[in-house]
Parts: sequence; structure tokens; C-alpha cells
Amino acid sequence: MKKKRTTVKEKRTAVKEKHTVVKEKHNAVKEKHTAVKEKEEPGPKGLPNWSITEPPGDCQEILDAGHNTSGVYTIQHACQNMQVYCRMEPESGKGYIVFQRRLDGSVSFNRTWQEYAEGFGDMTREFWLGNQKLYSLTHNWGWELVITLRAFDGDEARVRYGKFKIHPSSERKYELYVSDFNAESRDAGDSLRLHNYRYFSTPDKDNDRDGENCAEKFQGGWWYSYCGSTIGDYFKSNLNGFYYNNATVDDYMGIQWVTWKGKQVSLKGCEMMTRPEW
Repeated sequence: MKKKRTTVKEKRTAVKEKHTVVKEKHNAVKEKHTAVKEKEEPGPKGLPNWSITEPPGDCQEILDAGHNTSGVYTIQHACQNMQVYCRMEPESGKGYIVFQRRLDGSVSFNRTWQEYAEGFGDMTREFWLGNQKLYSLTHNWGWELVITLRAFDGDEARVRYGKFKIHPSSERKYELYVSDFNAESRDAGDSLRLHNYRYFSTPDKDNDRDGENCAEKFQGGWWYSYCGSTIGDYFKSNLNGFYYNNATVDDYMGIQWVTWKGKQVSLKGCEMMTRPEW
């Protein structure tokens, strides 16, 4: 029996079918890569995605990688993924982790110990990152603290502490350590000095040194010391106090930075942020 001769047309058809199979395999691989990419943790809109398996260690690393848009990112610290708001300042080459912001009183800061430990609010608006995260980030030193202040009269100021640390102490009271003060803009003064080495207090967990509950009195968690008859000697700041829609308040009420505006002026807003000092 004679073998059937393969025609040129049949050969071309076979080659075409083979190319189709190869193309289908290529498309399958492409779809798989797309599916993996969609599982990655997104950065701010318009920026490249960061893989959730190897996120940057802090906002400074993100800025150094060329991304200068402020927004919410995922970082990894102590083997744990953490969402933070990064304040990017490309002109100075510094990227900060914002851990507190006050804008308009839309979020209450009169919160429990547990809420302050875990964090609360909206990172794009008003929020507190969380004392446990602050401890995890800063407890080995090597971090700086920058605070921006805004007054109702339009004034703004900025202060910097070259060294910043939150220590849990044996009872996890989130003790504050700051040093190396510098007034970066305006002469706002050092209103954290008298709150240094103080434990954090909330209305439901009174860790101050006064017989009165300072956090309950001023309706917000802070590193209080005394708030009774000797308050003038020990109380110079409270950026987590009750939000007033006007500047004039009773002594030490509201959002306070006493060395800048005095004890009867509550601020319009503020932001606290930190970064590695190197």
C-alpha cells in the first residue's frame, strides 16, 4: 500500500496549529503572572505595587527607592507587616512614619487604653497609629521625632527631637524618651521636656503621678505627670486633648503646646512623625 503524501497545505496547517498551542501556553503563563500581581499589596494610587512578601522596612526606604508621594503604605518591621502613613519630603530627602494627626475633631481621642495600644482613626485624616506599634518601631533607639503645629491664627511651627523612643517598661506603660531638641521653624519651644520619662495614661488607666486622673480631666491619652495645683510646673503639652473649634480655652484645655501659644490657646491641628535618625 502506498503511503499518503502530505501536501504543502497540510504541512502549513500543522505548523499553524503548533503556533496556536504555543500562543495559548504563553497566554496561560501571562494570566498566572497577572493573578500573582493582583495579590500584591498596593501602594498609593498610581505607584508601583509592593510585594507583601518583601515590603520596605520604613518610609525612608520607600522614598529612597524613588517614590515621593505621601500616602498609606505597607512596611515590614520585626517580621510583621504594618500599614503606615508616609509623609514624604523629597526636598530634604526624608520619609517619615506619621503616628498622630489632628485636623478638625472628626475623630475622638478620648479613648481606652486598649484603643491607644492598638491604634484608631483614619490614616488619611485623624488617627493614632498605636502604642504597641510605636514601641515596636522605636524601642531600640535610632529614631527621631518631628512635630508640626498649626494654630487657628494661621501660624505654623515645627520642632524636632534627635532621639525618640517608646519603652514599654516591665508593666508595658509605654514610657516616653526624647532628647536633642531643635526648633526647626518658629520658636515653638520644648513642650515635651517635662513629659519625658513619663508613662502613658488614658481615662481608664491612670499612670500619672497626680492624685487626680489627668487623662480623664483632659479627655485624651498622653504622657501626663501632674495636673492638680502644681500643674504649671509639670504640664506643657497635650496633643491628644479634646478638640475645640476655637483657640481660646480654659487653662491647659484642648490641644496644647504651652511653650508656643500659652496655656489658654488650643491648637487647630498637629502631626507627630518619626523616622530612622541615620
